[in-house]
Amino acid sequence: RSLGTLGYTRQPGQTQLEFATAAGGALADIPQLQAVAGVPRRIVNAFYQVRFGRQTLAAAELSAVESSLRDLETAIAQSKTSGSSLGDDPPQSDV
Repeated sequence: RSLGTLGYTRQPGQTQLEFATAAGGALADIPQLQAVAGVPRRIVNAFYQVRFGRQTLAAAELSAVESSLRDLETAIAQSKTSGSSLGDDPPQSDV
């Protein structure tokens, strides 16, 4: 949802990992969001570990994912309120 506020949405047929990779690349191109560009992939990796690996996240892993998500949300909010340009084109996947 946080990425949706920037106009980035997962396209039909696009996997979570494809979307996270594209979104992370787009975030890396925005100076104010470069520090959180790896967050989408971190979240998807944790999701895949639970969903497809049938593993439970350890408390420390869960806390790290939640913290990363908060960092992403904060960075997006700060970028939006600073009036900086976030780009007009949402990330697209070539896959």
